[in-house]
Amino acid sequence: VVKQERPERTAPGYAPEGTRAAEALENPARVAPQLPKVIKQSQMIAAAAPVPDSSFDGLDFANWGQGHPPDTNGDVGPNYYIETINVSIGIYNKSTGSRVAAFTFNSFMSQGHFGNLCDTDNFGDPVVLYDSYEDRWFITDFAFKLDASGNVNPQTVFQCIAVSKTGDPVNGGWNYYSILAPGGLADYPKFGVWPDGIYMSVNMFDYAASGSFQKVRLYAFNKAQMYAGAAGVQVVSFDAPA
Repeated sequence: VVKQERPERTAPGYAPEGTRAAEALENPARVAPQLPKVIKQSQMIAAAAPVPDSSFDGLDFANWGQGHPPDTNGDVGPNYYIETINVSIGIYNKSTGSRVAAFTFNSFMSQGHFGNLCDTDNFGDPVVLYDSYEDRWFITDFAFKLDASGNVNPQTVFQCIAVSKTGDPVNGGWNYYSILAPGGLADYPKFGVWPDGIYMSVNMFDYAASGSFQKVRLYAFNKAQMYAGAAGVQVVSFDAPA
């Protein structure tokens, strides 16, 4: 694992604690009367959380971590729990909590032989999803390089994607794809699985380290083609208003 830090870009609507915006969200009547009424926590019904069925350690920073925050993410299937962090993947037996596999994103994605940065420069913001419609796994992160000043350089950003060939993420094999996100840094990618496809949203930022937020971009991927291992996959994308 290559240890490196990268500054977090400020997403639109983010209100740091202690700012007037955050105060307005907590107490709209006093700070921003024009905001809609919110339900106070004291008005909510308190209920005890259920006791966990099991508990086990995930991937540690010393051996598998990259920077801070680790951007932990995970999902569960019938037999396995898969955890992703910057920039590694861990697969666990759901029944016992034992780790059955762990590897870096670079070692995992390089099996796709992309011929681009997905082979060598996976950078984080990982997401793993279990597709209960099709009994498949979906793992993704983005890949790019930063120069000494923190700028994205070269100005190319890829979304690296792997989908399992079966419901077995350990022995079933994977299909690999990469998507070039033109025009900026496609940050904070979020995903959803639907019967007809896999959907992604990203916040687009300028390439410069001090670059500002541009807009939201949305993608839809033809998951049937991905699961079938097609050489080319239909992708639909469009930008939302800035």
